[in-house]
Amino acid sequence: MKLVYTTDEHITTNPPVCRSDNFLETLKRKLLWLRDFCEKHNATHITGGDITDKDIYKSTNYLLDTINFLNEYYLPTIGIAGNHCLRYNSMKFLEKSIIKTLISSGMLHLLMEPYEVCEDVWLHGYNFGEELVHPDMSIYSEESKHIMIYHGYTTNDKADKTNGLYAEDLMYEFPEFDMFLTGDNHEEFVVEKDGQVLINGGSFYRGTIKQKDVQPHVWLIDTEDLSYEAIPVPIEEGVISTEHKDIVETKKGIMDSVVNTVKENDGVSVSFETEIDELIEANADTIDEGVKIFIARAMEENE
Repeated sequence: MKLVYTTDEHITTNPPVCRSDNFLETLKRKLLWLRDFCEKHNATHITGGDITDKDIYKSTNYLLDTINFLNEYYLPTIGIAGNHCLRYNSMKFLEKSIIKTLISSGMLHLLMEPYEVCEDVWLHGYNFGEELVHPDMSIYSEESKHIMIYHGYTTNDKADKTNGLYAEDLMYEFPEFDMFLTGDNHEEFVVEKDGQVLINGGSFYRGTIKQKDVQPHVWLIDTEDLSYEAIPVPIEEGVISTEHKDIVETKKGIMDSVVNTVKENDGVSVSFETEIDELIEANADTIDEGVKIFIARAMEENE
C-alpha cells in the first residue's frame, strides 16, 4: 500500500500578502494535482496538521468561503489537527473548528486513537497540544509497523531545540516507532538513524518571502518497507513578491519607536498621533501611500 504525506497545507481563501499570482487558482491546481497523484498511485492521503490557516477566523466570509473551497477541492484524508486549524489553537475547541466540518462530512478521519491503515501498519496521531505518550505495544504483533504523526515544532538543529523537539531526541525517546511524520515549522528535512526515519514534511505551498526559493514536496511512502520518495509539488517562478517587505518593516519600526518612547518616558503619556505623524514624515520616502491612508483612517476611527 502507498501513503502520500503532506503537512501544513494552510488552505485559505485569504491569499498570503507575498503572493503576486491568482492564489486561489494556484491552490486549486495544487490540490487537484495532489488528488490526481494519490489516485495514480492508489495511495491514501495523510496530513500532518494545519489543513487550514488560522486567518480564516478573521471573518465569516473567509470561514464560509474556505469551507466551500475545501468541500470542492480537498481530498479524503487521514491525519491530525494542527494549531492553525483549531479554534483558539486548542483541541478543547475542536467542535467549533473548521476541521469539524471535514470530520462530519467524512472527508477527514481524525486520529484520536491508533488506526490500522493496512495490515499490521498502524498510525498513531498526536494532535497539536496533546502529550506524547508511549502506546501499549503488547497488543500488537511483533511484525507490526508503527508510524507517529505529530504536529509540533521539530528541528534538525541542536541549537534550536529550545523552541521544540530535536528530531534525534524524539526518535531516541520513542524506539517503538519505525517512522515519524512531523510538521509545524514549514522546514523540510529527513533524519535516518538506527532503523528509524523521521520526515519533517515542510509546507504544501510557499506563503512567505523566506520561502521564495523553496521547492515544496509531498512524500510517497510504501508501507511494505516504509521506503519513501520526495515528490516535488508543481510551482511557478516569479510568484513570490518582495514588494511588501519594506512596508511591513517600516510599520513595525513605527510601532517599535512608539513603544520605546513610552518606555523611555517611564510610562508617561505621550501624544500617539504626534508621534505617528513625526515618524511618517521622517520616513515619507519609504512608506507606501496605501499604508499612510490606512494609518490615517485607523487614527480617525479611534478619535
